[in-house]
Order: sequence, then structure tokens, then C-alpha cells
Amino acid sequence: MKHQEYILFVKEKVSLLNQDNLLFWDLWCLNYVFEKIKNKSYPFYTYIEKSYKLLWDYNDKINNNLDDILNDESIDSIMNFDNDDFDNLDEFDVEEKAIQEMIVGLESIILNFKESLKLVYNAYENPINVIDVEIDGILISKENENEIYLNETNSQMSLLEDLSSNVRNYTFINRNIYR
Repeated sequence: MKHQEYILFVKEKVSLLNQDNLLFWDLWCLNYVFEKIKNKSYPFYTYIEKSYKLLWDYNDKINNNLDDILNDESIDSIMNFDNDDFDNLDEFDVEEKAIQEMIVGLESIILNFKESLKLVYNAYENPINVIDVEIDGILISKENENEIYLNETNSQMSLLEDLSSNVRNYTFINRNIYR
């Protein structure tokens, strides 16, 4: 499958997801990215980790108070992330690209909730952007045969088939389903 065909498939299936499944979808996509961050000594890592956990807690119905989550110090730190720190990350280093993608993904989810109290973000690109660095480029107009790329796109398509045709209550425990 060509990359453009994959994108069309994802967009079509995501448009069919309900809010609960969409939040799981976004967090599931970000989990691929989060697991690429091995060095936890970055000064802002704790904000990323806690914000990510807070969103999982909301998905899992552990904390249903969205106001508490949106007003958390870690969430605020992600929303006001220093542009210089972001720009100083090496976008050609897999781990630092993963940090950038986590910040972008978390910020987008949080912004959706703050602005409209619902989710409209589609995080499928965040892991693909990391994979683009991992494999040194994704082919746009040709068939992609790289195993890392194919594993992720096939996993995404399998999960989307499942989520778009079934009511699911997937939680953090299921964060690697289909992977």
C-alpha cells in the first residue's frame, strides 16, 4: 500500500470513531512515540510522563474530572513548553524526535479539550513521523516495504477496523494491542 492510500484509510476510519474510542486511538498512537524515549533525564520528561498518564487516567475513567486534569501543573507545562527547548531538540535523532512528537500530540489533545471539551485530533502521524527518522525516510508515492513502517501502519489499520466497527472500552492495559 502506498503511503497516500494509508492516510486516506486512516482519515476515513477515524471519522467513524466515537469520542471514547478517539481518545484511546490518540493515546495508543502516542504510546509508540512514548516508548521511544529511553533517556528520562530531560528536565521536562516528568511533565510529558505525567501529562500522558493524566490523559490515560481520563481515558480509563480513573479520573473523570477534566477540569482537574486541564489545570494540572504538568499539563500547563506542556501547553507552555519553551520553544527554544523544543527547537534545540534534534529532529533527526529518534529519541529527540519522539520527545517533539509527544509534546505536539499531547498539546493537540489538551488544546482540543480546552477549546471544545471534545477531541478532534488524529495522532496517527506522530508515530509515523518518528518512524520516518528511524528508517531514514518514508516513500510517499511508492510502495513502502520497510518492516518498521509496515508493522506500524498495519497495526494502525487493524486497530481502526476494530474501533470503527465495535464499541470498545480499551484502557492503558491495551496500549500495545495489535502491535
